[in-house]
Amino acid sequence: MISSAKIKLEDLPRASGVYLMKNAKGEILYIGKAANLRTRVSSYFSKEEQERFQIRFLVSKVDSIETVITANAKEALLLENTLIKKHRPRYNIDLKDDKSYVSLKLSVRDAFPRLYVTRRLKKDGSLYFGPYASAWACREVTDFIEKYFRLRTCSDHEFRNRVRPCLQYQIHRCDAPCVGYINSEEYAKVVRQVKLFLEGKSDELKKIVTGLMQAAAEREAFEEAKNYRDLLCEMERTFEKQQVVSHHNLSRDVIGLYREGEAAAVVVLGVRGGNLQESRHFHFKSHESDGEILASFLLQYYAEEHFIPAEILLPCEVEDRIALEEIFSERAGRKVELHSPQRGAKFDLVKMAAENAKQAFVSRGLKEKNLEDALADLQRRLGLSQVPQTIECYDISNIQGRESVGSMVTFRGGKPDKHGYRHFKIKGVVGADDFASMYELLSRRLKRVSSGASEWALPELILIDGGKGQ
Repeated sequence: MISSAKIKLEDLPRASGVYLMKNAKGEILYIGKAANLRTRVSSYFSKEEQERFQIRFLVSKVDSIETVITANAKEALLLENTLIKKHRPRYNIDLKDDKSYVSLKLSVRDAFPRLYVTRRLKKDGSLYFGPYASAWACREVTDFIEKYFRLRTCSDHEFRNRVRPCLQYQIHRCDAPCVGYINSEEYAKVVRQVKLFLEGKSDELKKIVTGLMQAAAEREAFEEAKNYRDLLCEMERTFEKQQVVSHHNLSRDVIGLYREGEAAAVVVLGVRGGNLQESRHFHFKSHESDGEILASFLLQYYAEEHFIPAEILLPCEVEDRIALEEIFSERAGRKVELHSPQRGAKFDLVKMAAENAKQAFVSRGLKEKNLEDALADLQRRLGLSQVPQTIECYDISNIQGRESVGSMVTFRGGKPDKHGYRHFKIKGVVGADDFASMYELLSRRLKRVSSGASEWALPELILIDGGKGQ
């Protein structure tokens, strides 16, 4: 365990910067930032901090502390975030989402923009909407837009090389801009309507569509007027599903935090155009204070490619609020403000986010307990000496007796651990011999136990695909 005398606190600079706590092997355990490095590092050895078990536990593993001085608190925040991403220390927040999210991309820089699903957000001038909690929810939105707004869905290559309309035009889901059936000005009007729809600006969009319906009726284009009427009806149903939480059109994110000891849950509620459109849950462990947790979380969550709203509501003050606002404003290209309201409608939103965070925390706890119960039941049924925290599964595959390969899938704590997945090319077996191939696969895997590497430690349970012969 490191002592305050060993690191010579009086030698630490009083400048802003980043500190790296390392163990005896030189591995980085924790990375933090501070406006005053000497004061911050010294606080770990204060009587008050030593009474916290989490701090005492962390300090007991630290052998040395390295510091990096920065010009100001803003640079310290950015450097801390960069180093955390690079080294991924064990005791820093590791931002893992409960789900894999997809977004919709509207390529507004194209002469005839298209809308499609993506999992990567880039600074390419396109507009991104979402994220959506499931691919199904995303598909539902794109189906609605294809049916009623008729944006093109083809790739740029198909668009440039098409000489006649495709099936989408035949089934009235595209206006065929590829062959000039709609000009760029008219298409741009449709794109604007799609943008309003995806932004949740229902009143403005309804006004536009109502005007188009009336104009079509006056021209006696009754089929066109009917399509606009159907669009209005469908929009009513769609917008009714969205919970109105504000009568202001400002885009904002509301952050909720709930924790018990080191375990914490953070919920982000996305409000767009006054409507609650998204909710995301994150779970992690941290010894930091609530304000430090939020600052670290915000920097990771609002990464370079993530949409940053004009306002972010927080459950408590963060120490580096001004520096964070500067960073986010630079990334967004406009002013971004952080607030921690104490009363009023915004405070009610933060309370709602906190309740969602608590519910997410409790739900995750129940899931963890169910996993523990399932593993204990598996131990009992198979007569194992201990709970199978690590399970490895093996299978053999080949192509008509050639190119045999073996696969290894790993579960830790009842959950898939993709870092533990491996492929083995079968080298010493000719033809389709699953028994010999499995023997080679397991022999090679078990020999690696002697390497001493933690990734090749023996599991509590090995599962082999096959019958009694295996």
